[in-house]
Amino acid sequence: MKKYRAGLFGLGVVGSGVFQTLSNNKDFPISIEKIAVKNPGKKRNIEVDASKIYTDASELLEDESLEIIIELINDPHEAFQIVSQALRNGKKVVTANKKMISLYHQELLQLSSETDGTLLYEAAVCGSIPVIRLLDQQFGADEINKVTTIANGTCNYILTQMSAKGWSYTKALQEAQNLGFAELDPYSDVSGEDTRFKLSIIILHSFGVHIKADDIPMVGIEHIDDSAIEFASENKVKIKLVGQAIQKNGSLSASVIPQFVEASEDIFFVDEEYNAVQIDAKYANRQFFKGKGAGSFPTSSAVVSNLSDIIYNRGYQLPASLTTFKKIEPTSDYYYVAGNEEVLHHLNVEEILVSETNYKIVKASLGTLLETSKEGAALSIINLPESLLKKLANTHAII
Repeated sequence: MKKYRAGLFGLGVVGSGVFQTLSNNKDFPISIEKIAVKNPGKKRNIEVDASKIYTDASELLEDESLEIIIELINDPHEAFQIVSQALRNGKKVVTANKKMISLYHQELLQLSSETDGTLLYEAAVCGSIPVIRLLDQQFGADEINKVTTIANGTCNYILTQMSAKGWSYTKALQEAQNLGFAELDPYSDVSGEDTRFKLSIIILHSFGVHIKADDIPMVGIEHIDDSAIEFASENKVKIKLVGQAIQKNGSLSASVIPQFVEASEDIFFVDEEYNAVQIDAKYANRQFFKGKGAGSFPTSSAVVSNLSDIIYNRGYQLPASLTTFKKIEPTSDYYYVAGNEEVLHHLNVEEILVSETNYKIVKASLGTLLETSKEGAALSIINLPESLLKKLANTHAII
């Protein structure tokens, strides 16, 4: 079998995991020969031969003996420059940078096509769950109607601790940071932005359409408080940050939002830092996949899987013609909304079904609720399924 020489950008959590995995598997036909880092003197938990370490990207990108570039840095814009140049130089590229893929998806696919290059990014979405491969291969000949995902292990960990242990949001976030699940600046995770980037990639591989991440309505978990957790406990449901995309009658709806999830749903049992993907298809019906979405080795396993794809010359089977949607279809749904009493009193909604002192259950457009939130009102907005609404009718006064 042919042997490949690779260059690695980044030696953080995932990069270290990839390096260790390949170093420990001498029979794997890909070896990392050069590593580009910003701070060569940084203390690391793994031993790396100093002769492999470089600070100049061109040392890897211009080295004709390196056929593969593995990009695992944080900055999406810098990563785009690295990946673009690697493709232009005829190298095969594997990346885990979901923000870069989401922001520059069209440009990268076009460049990959023009250069007849290879660009693989399984690790960018849901860690160890091979969701891109599943969508491209297992469901390639099927018609996907809906994709539902828990794609952020940090949020899932925080919500699990708030529910199971009664921790405050602040305490759960602090513990997530202590364990390395959350960054010092947790905005991308807790705001829903990280899930939104991943959902935009999933949408491309599910429906063959480009959706800008910014066009997907998003609600985070920052304002979920004890009263929402208590409401969930009383009604035997859990709160999960869910990304969802539905294609119906030629239109597409998508969102990232906390949801009350009942025990009848598979994602009810996805706790801690685990991720999940549920695919509803015309012929395969409902399929559910669960796995670790964060951490060094779960994510590096997806990178190594893509390296195996290179060995066996496997790429993505994207549609020949990709469509760009101008916007997501607005839809009305049921929501639990909590926050300032005065703001709740003046909510612009279609219908109020339950009205309590500290929360309301309403039928509304998510866009309308988000506009209210943007105006300075710290609202807790949680999607509420109709099945739960029917149960509430037996215990609450439905207006």
